[in-house]
Parts: sequence; C-alpha cells; structure tokens
Amino acid sequence: MLSEFFSSVFRFRKTTVSLLCVLTYSLIGVLYVYDRVRYKYTLAASDDFSRAPQLLENAWLDLQNITETFHPFTSRANVKVHDYLLGRVLKMTQDVEYAAVSDDMESGRVHLSKGLRPVGGSGEIGYVTYFESANILVKIEGKDSKLPALLLSAHYDSVPTAHGATDDGKGVVSLLGILDYYCREQPQRTLIFNLNDNEEFGLLGAEAFFSHPWSKRAHYVINLEGTGTGGKSVLFRTSDVSTAKIYQKAVAKAPFGNSIYQQGFNDGLVKSETDFLVYSRNNLRGFDIAFYKPRDLYHTMKDSVQYTSREALWHMFHTAWQLTSYMAENADIDDMDQTSAVYFDILGTYFVVMSAKTLFWWGCALLITLPIVTVLFDIMGRRKDRETKKPWIVWLRFPISLAFSMAMVTAVRYLLELNNPLVPSRDYLSSLFTLSSCFVLVNYLILASWEHFSPTQDLKTIIFRQLAIISWVVLLLQTSRLYRSGYKETGAYPFTVLYISLSLGCIIGYLCRALRRVDAYEEPSKVISYGSGVQDEEVSSHNNPLDANEQTSDIVDVDVIRSENGESAPEDERAPLLHESTSTSSKKIKRTNSNTVTKTLNYDWCLQFLVAAPVLTYLLFNSVDLILSALNQTIQESEKATVILWNIILLGGVLIVVPLLPFVYKLNYFVVLSFCVTFIISLGLATLRTPFSEQYPLKVRFSQSLNLDNSTDAVVSVFGREGFIPQILQDLPSVKNENKHISCRYTGDGNEECFYVGYSPSLVDSDVPIEPYDIFSLNILKDNRNSSDRSSYAPIYAELRIKARESRACSLKFNSFSTVRSPVRQITVFRDQGSKANTSSLLSLSAGIDEVMLHKSSFDDAYFRVGIQWLPKIITSGGENERTNQNKNVDALGVSVTCFWGEYDSETRIGNNLRRKVPAFDELLEYSPLYVTYANREKGLVKFIETIEV
Repeated sequence: MLSEFFSSVFRFRKTTVSLLCVLTYSLIGVLYVYDRVRYKYTLAASDDFSRAPQLLENAWLDLQNITETFHPFTSRANVKVHDYLLGRVLKMTQDVEYAAVSDDMESGRVHLSKGLRPVGGSGEIGYVTYFESANILVKIEGKDSKLPALLLSAHYDSVPTAHGATDDGKGVVSLLGILDYYCREQPQRTLIFNLNDNEEFGLLGAEAFFSHPWSKRAHYVINLEGTGTGGKSVLFRTSDVSTAKIYQKAVAKAPFGNSIYQQGFNDGLVKSETDFLVYSRNNLRGFDIAFYKPRDLYHTMKDSVQYTSREALWHMFHTAWQLTSYMAENADIDDMDQTSAVYFDILGTYFVVMSAKTLFWWGCALLITLPIVTVLFDIMGRRKDRETKKPWIVWLRFPISLAFSMAMVTAVRYLLELNNPLVPSRDYLSSLFTLSSCFVLVNYLILASWEHFSPTQDLKTIIFRQLAIISWVVLLLQTSRLYRSGYKETGAYPFTVLYISLSLGCIIGYLCRALRRVDAYEEPSKVISYGSGVQDEEVSSHNNPLDANEQTSDIVDVDVIRSENGESAPEDERAPLLHESTSTSSKKIKRTNSNTVTKTLNYDWCLQFLVAAPVLTYLLFNSVDLILSALNQTIQESEKATVILWNIILLGGVLIVVPLLPFVYKLNYFVVLSFCVTFIISLGLATLRTPFSEQYPLKVRFSQSLNLDNSTDAVVSVFGREGFIPQILQDLPSVKNENKHISCRYTGDGNEECFYVGYSPSLVDSDVPIEPYDIFSLNILKDNRNSSDRSSYAPIYAELRIKARESRACSLKFNSFSTVRSPVRQITVFRDQGSKANTSSLLSLSAGIDEVMLHKSSFDDAYFRVGIQWLPKIITSGGENERTNQNKNVDALGVSVTCFWGEYDSETRIGNNLRRKVPAFDELLEYSPLYVTYANREKGLVKFIETIEV
C-alpha cells in the first residue's frame, strides 16, 4: 500500500514535475542571496586569529586617514599619504630586530624603462619612462632566510577624481594590518611589503620594485587591488595550479574566486590592469585579489569610505592574512604543477581547483566515452521495446521548438537593445530573466501543444539526447579552443558539467527502458508498457473522471495502457492516487509468484531531473551572474562592449533554463503562469527603466586643457557615451549665462567628446595675478642642429627646460620628417638634487623613441631638464642626395610637451583672494544630474600643452 502511494505521488505528472521545479528555483534563489549578502554580516572575531578585531579597527582608521582627500600621484596630497604611511610603518617596526624599512623617496631611487607599445590597428610606438619612485618597502626577515620571499603589494595613489578607499586603500591598510601582526610574530619565510606609488598611470610603482635589491629575493606575490568599489574581494587571477591549491588550502574561511575572471583578463574583456601583470612578467607567481564591482563607481568620488564598509574590508584583510599565514609558516610549498588553473568556490565554503590541462583531457575522454555509452544503452532499450514506434516526426519536435524559441528570444534581445541598450548597466537581471522566461514559454507552448494532440513515449529522454548532442558540439569547440590557447581558456568548465549532466539524463532514460520487464504470462490484452514513474498497479479499463484543473492529454511518459481491443489509451494522471477497483466490470492484472512484473526504476524521471536540473542550473546561473556582475557596467565604455554584453545576456538567458527543457512540456498552469508573470515584469523593467540612476550612475570623463600654441582658453573636454553629454553641458550656468558654444565630435565605438570654454584653473599660489606662461613654458637651452661644428652625419642634440610649477608628470611626443620610425634614439633626464650633486639618467631605444614620460617625486623643483638626441635625415634615409641636406630645416624635430595637474579639491591664494583650483570641474559636479558621475580621462584633471621646434 505504501509503495503504491509513493509510486502514485512521484510518477511523471504535471503536479510533481512542477513542484520539483518550484523547489529547485526557490532553493537556488535562497542560495544566491545567501552567498552574496553573507559577508555583509561577518566581522573579525578573536577566534579568527590573534588581535583580529583590533587590527581590523586599526585598518579602518588608517583607511579613513589616507582617504581624507583625493591623492593622485600628481597632487601634494599624495606626498602626505606617503608620509603618513611611512610614519605608521616606522612606528610598527621601530623595536623589531628582524624588520627593515626602505623609502625610495629618501634614497632617490630612479626607475627607467623602455619598450614598444601597440597603437591603433597594427602599429606600435617606442616609449621611454623616467620615474622617481616613492615606494615604501618593509622587509620582515624570516627565521629561515633560505626560503624564497613572499611579496605583498598594494598601491597607495588614487586617481584625481576618487578618494581611493577601495582602489586601493583597502589593499594598503590590509597590508598594514598584516605587517603589524608579523612585527610581533616572526614568520618562517621572509615577507616583503611594497606600498607602491603611481600604479594608476603606468603600473610604475610595481615596475620600480624590480630596481630594488630586495626584489631578487621575492618568488611569490600577493597583490591587493580594486577595480570596483565594493562587494567581496575575488581571486581574480592566480599563476598556476600550484598557487591555486595554495589558496585552496590557505583560505578556509570565505574563499571567493572564479577562473572565469581569469579568462576575462586573458580575452581582454576587462580593460583595466593591475600590478599583478608586472609581477607576472618578472616571473613572480601568486595571487591577484581585488574588488571588482560596481564599475560605474570605480574611479569616481563614490570610491570613498562612505560607500564601503568594515565588512568588505574584513573580507579582503582576512583573505590576505590567511594566504600570508599559510605561506609564511609552510616551508614546503608544492611548485610542481605550473599549468593554468581552473578554479571556483562553492557558496564561499569550499574551493575547487583543477588543472586546465586535466580539464582538456577530461573533455577528450567525455567526448569519446559518453556517446558510446549512450548508444549502447539505446540499443539495449530498443531490443526490449521492439513494438515501440518512434516516427521521425517525434525526433523533429524539439529541434523545431528550439529553432522557434531561439528565433523569438533573439528577436526580443534585439528589440530590448534597440529600445533601451544601456539598461543592463543598471539592471542586467531583468533583461536576463526576460529572455529566459521567453525561451521557456515558447518551448512550452510548442511542445505541450504537440504532446496534447499527439502523445509520445518518453519525450524527455529524446530531448535529453538531442541536448546532449548539441552540448557535445559545444564541448568539442571549447576543448579545441582550450588546447589552441595553451590551456588559457580557464572559464569553460561549465560547458563540461553541462555535457555530463545532459548525457547522464539521457543514459538514465535509456537504462531504465532497458531494465523494464513485462510478465510473459499476462493476458495479451492487458499488457502494460511501463514508463517513467508508473507502478504496476491495478488499472481500470475505463478512464477515471477528470479533475477540473487538468487535461486528458497530460499523460504519463510511456505510460500507455493497452485496452481490451488492443488500442493504446492514455492514462489520466488526475486519476485518484490510490486506485480502488471494486466494480465488477473492472478487470485486474493477474499476478503469480512465478510470473511477477519486475518493478525497476519506475522513477527514472526523478533521477533525470535531479541529475540535470538543481546543480546544473545553479552552476550555470552562478557563472552567468558572475560574468554579468563584472561586465555589465563596461557597457558604458563602448559600443563593442554593448554588443558583447547583450550577446552574453542572450546566451546566459538560454543556458540557465536548458536543464528544464526536457521537462518543460510537463509544467502545470501555475508554473507556466509564473513564467508569464516573470516575462511581463522583467520586460517592463528592461524596457521602461532609465538606464542610469543616482545609485547606478552614468560615468563620463573630464579633462581641461590649455593649448598655448593656439590661445590661453581653458577648454573643457567631457567624454562618454553618445547622446548624453550635450544635454548635461547645456544646463550649466556658465554655458547659459555666457551663451557658450558647445561642440561635439563622434570619436567612434559609440562615444563622443564635447568641448566648451570653461572657467580658468588656478593651480599655483601667487601674490599677483598670473598668466598661463607663468605656470608652464618651454625653453631651448642647447641646439646644435645648425652648428657648423657638427658633421652632417653626426647625431643632433638639443636640450629643453620645461617649467611646470606644482606638476610632477609631463610627457614629450616627437614629430619629425620621418614617417616610418622616429629619428630620436636617446633621451637624457637631468635631476637637480639641491645640495647634492646633480645626476642624469640616460635612456636609449634603437627602434626610435616616439614618446617620453617623466615623473618626479618632488614639487620643490619647478623644472624638468631633458636632453634629446636624434639622427639626421641623411642617416635615417640611407644617404639621399646632397641637395636634400642643403635644407637646414629638414632635420628639425617638433617636440610637443604636455604636463598634468591632478589636484582640485582645495584652494589657491591669488593676492588676497582664495580661488578653487579647477572651478570648471566644480561647476560640473554641482549642476550635473544626479545620475551622472565623473572620472578623470588623463593623468591629471588639467593639462598644459605647447609645441616647440628644435
């Protein structure tokens, strides 16, 4: 009796399928919320590690102090942050015998670099960089000095438009907390801390580290960074399988990482870079840990303490501490497997690691074995079910349904993009659920209608088989791509799980069909063809009364009952769960001990559902959500990013409901109605919501320039997505009061740049009103181009003095007669060290120097002095005729100099008056709509430009 009850309850009927579907989606929703909000309620406790609560509070106070104002490299506030951090470090280490501190600013360390940088389509330019480092380094000597050292790195500079709380204040103060801990507990392994400067404009602090003697001891690195402003800190990248396994062993509490992000970096979907790139190029192995969302607040004023939390800081701090503690105390670290790693966390409780090469071989094995197993079980099932007819039209049902549903969701996707293309920046889930629910509904309407008019046997297994074939092709392409990329495509593992799940669903269906037995002694007219979920119960020869809510077409898959006249009649799934055949007209199936109907796996649909739906749906949804949450606001950056994101939404919307497709025709009206409601609500949100709000703003970029070659007008440039900027600028008081002209130009890829003459900046203090030339100017100190003492074949030398008061960064670009390669081969940068002897740094590049980037650590010296050496045309052209060389201007070199100022949130004194440094930017901040936020476009907010010929 009990078995009959369970067989009736769990048979393949609409109610049970729908209930299991609702439970699955509800559980996934609960896990989704739990995984994403749990960190918000987790703070340091004394059982985490010694002094954890106190160290977190110290770190929070440090964060408040260093983010008091904006502190880009081009500001004096940057020097104040340097001094604050140096003071904290010296205080921690003053009585620690095994600690040493090195200040690059004090030692006058200069870092020189050169190379070729891609530009445009396939071209490249030669560049050289001069950087006076202001890194602060601390070495905690380990008990075993022979062990390779671990480098811990974070940068303390911000951009001109951000306080830098997350990028990268949290990283800096996390390192201070770890340093404080190990100043009291000497580690086994040597630890080197690099609090570096000027990451934002060239990763220069990390580059400068390798000119320091301590760099030779470092073999491993933990880099802390911020490419968003909140949430949990994620393991963005790791070097290989060995380092991924270190993370797996070390980070026992709240691990969070996914190799999908690693592939995103490899594929160039994430445009910003971190110091980890520099460390990797210099053969350090380790971890890149960063905050990654939201991108629209990244590099804006909302990257501040007000918009973050202790809980977010604790997540990064604790993750970094766990990693450091493991590596600091373990002398033996497995370094054997240095292939790329596939990794992901499960609900922040367990961390999975696999070699990408292992994933490749698993893919190859699965591509071969699972199709063979599937075919074998199919053949076995056919031998046991010879009378079953499977017309070819049944096999066409799902392909037709799939084609129509894909066409429909593709059309909806393009309509959404056409109507509201940037709405995913604010809310990607509404667009995702619109496409998912649309896909389910179209498949339901086609398959359920077809099933109503022409019932089939075991349609779900046929759908499993066809989905497995499709996923086989996808896995083949992904496995091939993984091999061709050198095992760098580390984000493809969900497709492997997808293929396994769908194939198992198909195999289970065929296996159960093969194991079914029919009693040979039963009356031929009463043979039951057992299918999914039907128990060998008494069956009336007459249909039971129908329930008002269900249809007679809702038959059990392959539950076909042979009537007395040999015809097959569908069993009504609404019949009473426990049949009572007391009528004398009811004919029962006879059973004997020797001739028993074998009941084998009558619940195969449950097994198929459990194998395919819950875990696979969660994995696919989690993967899609992680991708979209990281990339959705890149839609603001370009038209190309917009197309990519909408394609991801389309693919993701389909993938997350694929596990439901074999059962979709068995959904009841309640679940179908729920999908309809989801579609309508999501469509309304995706269509009618404005793409930007105060909480999810549009990010545009500001720059103000004074080109002294043309005039002294302070021209404001605002750059961003096309269609938004003019209406912002036209509402500015200065534009309306003075009837200023706004000109805009399309810059390509969905962006535009608009210009107008703004308020003039006041960048330096002065007792009297000053002109732009008092702040910035060029002077030629030496030039032997036309000297009679120079041979026609000798290199030409000129020396420039660049006056740039209150500026730490300038760049030089060269324009000459050469159209192929720059004739400039050598640059000399002179450094005035006050009472110390002056020094010079020589940079040369045989490929030709197109650009020079200069960065000095001091504001006291208002000048850059640069020597330039270039080759005459008679050399670079291969000895053209002498008549060409008679033109004295043929060897002239045009030098365009740009210098940057990054400080704006303060006042300057002009005479007896105080003025804001960049009033044009203040006006934009004051009068722009709330849905707009600003970031810098250059190294500074203001730049001066002048060109000179030497």
